[in-house]
Amino acid sequence: MRVLFFIALVVACDSNQTFPDRGMFMPGDGGVLECIPNLDGVIASHELQPAIGVPQSLLVSPVGTEREVNVAGTVVEGRRHWALDLDYADDQLARIQAQDLAGQWFESSFPEGEFVAPVDAAGQTLGIYRH
Repeated sequence: MRVLFFIALVVACDSNQTFPDRGMFMPGDGGVLECIPNLDGVIASHELQPAIGVPQSLLVSPVGTEREVNVAGTVVEGRRHWALDLDYADDQLARIQAQDLAGQWFESSFPEGEFVAPVDAAGQTLGIYRH
């Protein structure tokens, strides 16, 4: 009886279909925090520094795909909520990262700028920012 149960369990179990197939997270060295949060519920500019050269991953819709988004949101217990966490099977991973403005061909046109980052998932249009 035990052998039959084990065989049935092995046959019944297949690869996990619960989560979409994505690459494994590879944790890096987080380093030392340069500031201590004050837990006031507000992130002030001095509490969050730009991360130059650190890639960020975003889920994006494939080119040409349009998603219906409820921009009005819903009100729950007197507070408005938006559902922006939907994950579709054909979503794709886009990686973006900020870069120093220094050395860019357009650096002299933005003397107040500090860094650049893509404003589109393809990385073809850059925005110039200052912290």
